[in-house]
Amino acid sequence: MKIFNRFYRDNSGITGLETAIILIAFVVVAAVFAFTVMTTGLFSTEKAKTTAQAALTEASSSFITKGAVTATCDDPAACAYVNSITFTVALASGADAQTLSAGELSFLYTDPNNTMRTSGLVPVGGIITVDADGAAGEPDGNGVDIVSIIDTGPGGTGSLEAGESASVTVNLAATGGAVTQLEAGTKFRIEMMAPKGGTLIVERDIPKVLTGNMNLN
Repeated sequence: MKIFNRFYRDNSGITGLETAIILIAFVVVAAVFAFTVMTTGLFSTEKAKTTAQAALTEASSSFITKGAVTATCDDPAACAYVNSITFTVALASGADAQTLSAGELSFLYTDPNNTMRTSGLVPVGGIITVDADGAAGEPDGNGVDIVSIIDTGPGGTGSLEAGESASVTVNLAATGGAVTQLEAGTKFRIEMMAPKGGTLIVERDIPKVLTGNMNLN
């Protein structure tokens, strides 16, 4: 009987088992906690990356200029003012496809005498105006004429995709009403804004002597 009592009081094996159970519980809890922390960290990192990319997309212009910025005067025989400014645009590296529809784009024109914000479909009455000379080979007569130069993608002429380029012509008015014509020696600034992405800025000085065709670079 005494032998059985001593055996009953011997807890050495039970103590080892309890320790093992507690150890396993700690390991399981630590594993779950580590998994939760890692998942939260990865999620936060991914959200931060997405937010940063979205911010960069909005801050960076989707358009770049290619080649020269040119201007023409009203009358090659006796130039009095600038009547059009033309530049070529393409997509910036890594940018998404953009619309080339004049009605979906926004333009801000400024010079020392004029300020005008408008879409490309411009009525008569501002510094940017409809080109109405009707000469052969002239653009279609919007305030801002956009013509595809290289069109290789499936989006058609209404969009600008990687590898494509388009000519943008801003038609300017003569003096009239609240408009002061763009003259020799004047600095101008054109901002071209798409529905998404940053702003393309074209800023140049008009030469002190006007000619029929002027390279502003």
